[in-house]
Amino acid sequence: MSIRQPPWGMRPLAAERYKRLGAQTDRDSDGGFLLAALVDAKASMWDELEHVAREDDAGRPGWIVAADPATCRPEFLPWAAQFYGETVHPQDVGPSVPPAVVAAIRARVARRPRLERGTTAAIVEAMKAMMVGAKRVVVRDRYNPADPTTDSAYHLQVRPRSSDIHPDFTPEDLFAAGRAVKPAWVVLHTGLADERDYDDVPPIYPTYGALLTGNTNYADILTP
Repeated sequence: MSIRQPPWGMRPLAAERYKRLGAQTDRDSDGGFLLAALVDAKASMWDELEHVAREDDAGRPGWIVAADPATCRPEFLPWAAQFYGETVHPQDVGPSVPPAVVAAIRARVARRPRLERGTTAAIVEAMKAMMVGAKRVVVRDRYNPADPTTDSAYHLQVRPRSSDIHPDFTPEDLFAAGRAVKPAWVVLHTGLADERDYDDVPPIYPTYGALLTGNTNYADILTP
């Protein structure tokens, strides 16, 4: 006997209980699946416990799924983050938070940035978590844009490509993420990298001759 399913996705526990009702569900669709709605509502009381107790399709225990920032439900991220040495506030992953923001938080927690905190890689990765596509970030170590000809110790310039920033984030979001993981003694210079990079050049100048004809120096090549 096949069980008609309601038009919404029932929770796993609710779907299991609904299926066990057998013939009692035969005419549930005639009443707009009121019985299914009741079963789903009652099962919601046990939803969090179910998430922790039930194995996933790969056979992993539910508590492992719930403690993994890549697989846990968004509302479990504040709990899972503590095992990675990170802090996530409940309001950061609430129902109104865009999925891209939640995905960035998942990536940050899984990366365990506190283990690499203070490195150039940590600063770049903090920004890339809010980027899409090629996620291009231009880095210049020991560089102070106010004194570009000097080898400036403890200065670092990091500039994400503006076209690669996810629409749910602003450039300041990326800059703040970079500042949050930099060493206290490093002066971080941020900005947007809107000039071309070398990956942009081949489609514009298909031959070396065209490159030489259209430009007089490297600065010309990288200027849009």
